[in-house]
Amino acid sequence: MLVVQTRLMRKTEHGEAHCICWLNVKPNVKVGSRVKMEDDSNWWTVLSQGHVMESSEINTKWGLNLPQSQRLER
Repeated sequence: MLVVQTRLMRKTEHGEAHCICWLNVKPNVKVGSRVKMEDDSNWWTVLSQGHVMESSEINTKWGLNLPQSQRLER
């Protein structure tokens, strides 16, 4: 499945919240579009979209090859 790295923003009562995430590639989602996340009831505005790649190629194990004493996880 193709995904695109996307920068999102939404207004809050204290200013703005920003999020960078991977979204499924959809032709109707582009800069300026408003999207809703599955687990969030808020609307987000797409600020930019970047690199498109296969979801299986995303590195989800950053730093796991480090010795346990150097990892940041708790």
